[in-house]
Amino acid sequence: MTQAEAEKKPLFVIFGFEDCQWCDYLYRRGMNDAELRGKYQQAAALTYFDTKSTNQAEQLILPGGATITRAEIIKRFQAYPTPSWVFISPSGEVLQANRSGKSTSREMLRDLEAALLKK
Repeated sequence: MTQAEAEKKPLFVIFGFEDCQWCDYLYRRGMNDAELRGKYQQAAALTYFDTKSTNQAEQLILPGGATITRAEIIKRFQAYPTPSWVFISPSGEVLQANRSGKSTSREMLRDLEAALLKK
């Protein structure tokens, strides 16, 4: 969020975990596309959130200083099924979300464009 705030860009969060077959599919079919990856890097602050982290009680800081656990973030942003992703404005508002997990680069570009229209 700090990077998103500083750059005045939305934050793009991918929720997934290491052995997730659909996550691997997403990376190969979507984010492996150089043109799409470049557009995402230019338009948003990018981050990955491991939904299977062993430290679900870890405290993270939200915009405004509030703290939240990893487990609460997963619940708040409805991170299952994985992969799923969400675009969040620097103020914390959800701009666009996708929880289908089976997206192509064209679908991911559509989601990016929709999120940018809302920012």
